[in-house]
Amino acid sequence: MYSGRLSEDAPLGTLVLNVSAADRDQHLNARIVYSLANESQAQFRIDPNTGHIFTAGLFDRERQSAYVFQVVATDSGRYDARSSKVPVQVTIEDVNDNKPVFSHYPFIAEMPSYTPSGRELLRVTATDADLGTNADIVYSLAEPAAAGGKFRMDPKTGVVTAVSSLAMETGRVYYLGVIATDRGNPPHSVTGLAEIRIGEPTDNSPTLRFQNSSYATTIAENSPVGTEVLQVSAVRTDGRRQRISYSLVSGNDDNRFDINSQTGMIRVANPTALDFETNSKIILTVQATLQSGLGQLYGHATVIVSLTDQNDNPPKFTQSEYSTSVWEGNNKGTFVMQVCICMVTNIY
Repeated sequence: MYSGRLSEDAPLGTLVLNVSAADRDQHLNARIVYSLANESQAQFRIDPNTGHIFTAGLFDRERQSAYVFQVVATDSGRYDARSSKVPVQVTIEDVNDNKPVFSHYPFIAEMPSYTPSGRELLRVTATDADLGTNADIVYSLAEPAAAGGKFRMDPKTGVVTAVSSLAMETGRVYYLGVIATDRGNPPHSVTGLAEIRIGEPTDNSPTLRFQNSSYATTIAENSPVGTEVLQVSAVRTDGRRQRISYSLVSGNDDNRFDINSQTGMIRVANPTALDFETNSKIILTVQATLQSGLGQLYGHATVIVSLTDQNDNPPKFTQSEYSTSVWEGNNKGTFVMQVCICMVTNIY
């Protein structure tokens, strides 16, 4: 078996490895032509004369970390061509191409006012689809001095604790910006919100609430820029009318969508990132923000966007070029070569 390693960000045409075969015959009987017996999802091609294997597609280690396929060496015998096969394995190596993702959002904790300092109030957790140090996560507070410096966060565990007693904080709600950063080079990070409620809320403590805690809709993949997806709306629980600002705070990878900060209307912003074959369901978190006399108020809702499949993947040859040779005078129906095409599709 031949084996090679390849970085997942390798460009098209990267040389992966070289295979070589020998034939003890002479002349054309010893001339060898190389081909791929079962091209791995059109990701590789082979030079029929040299045996050099090149990349023919792009890679994502998080989707597939290794490829195994067969290389065929065929001599050019006129009447009785002979061939042999050898397996090839290509391992895809990780690069830091994923940022951390919070396990849920937002992080909310309700704690009694007699909770002592040092006790866990909440735990921020995130995951990273990369490997090794690219997936190691460090946690921090966005503004450690915010909320009067009353809280600290363990960088390894993501646990938030109080620096001092919360006995005098009954009825207060604190909003902390939290950050999860991987150890890759360069590092990637994600910022979120943690809400800590101390004791029983007072009767005059308003909050923001969406009309629905969860929204769901369906659009076609590759919908054009500006396509309306859904409109969300939030209100103050005490009935006062004030301008509320909306933003997408989680799940909007590749900037697929944007949201009108004043109306809450969500629209398509990046159609190429709406690919049914890659991800047929997208889960967004919308945040509503209001500046009040009591400080900033927040509310959150989940938006589930399901994509419908479109016929957007034409057949594709697994190699950009095929080459072989034949003898003049061969009989009708003599095997010459086999070409292969593939299609990207989902099977139900």
